[in-house]
Amino acid sequence: MALEIVISSKLPTKKTAVVKYEKGAKLNSKELGVLNWITENVGGKILVLKTKMINGIKSPDLQMDIFAEIKNTSGSLNTLDKHIRQAAKQTRNGRVFVDITDAGYSNVEAIVTAANRMLRSGLLEVCIIRNDELIARVQLKKENR
Repeated sequence: MALEIVISSKLPTKKTAVVKYEKGAKLNSKELGVLNWITENVGGKILVLKTKMINGIKSPDLQMDIFAEIKNTSGSLNTLDKHIRQAAKQTRNGRVFVDITDAGYSNVEAIVTAANRMLRSGLLEVCIIRNDELIARVQLKKENR
């Protein structure tokens, strides 16, 4: 089996967004900004999950078609890598939406960092957002050869 990284600037066809909150679920203001972006650009059924600790790991923020985590970073590429690594554990290798609007590195550097972490962690998808625009949708595909 081979692994392939697919990088795109397109999302699947948008579906009407339906957002529900699990009792006790909360998002901070930056996470709410990303959630609004998700509802406008991705859509679909979205359940905002209550934060819980499961075997020492914080639960993901969202349940969509798979578990998803929202991350915001203004730090270094190392910080971005740590956020993506943490999200892989939280989502059980699902999807991460990461907003790099306040970060000082380039879009290409963010894409390379995300792709490298995905290969090491098995994370299925990272959507990189900057200034309310999708920079890249990085996906991990498994090929049978």
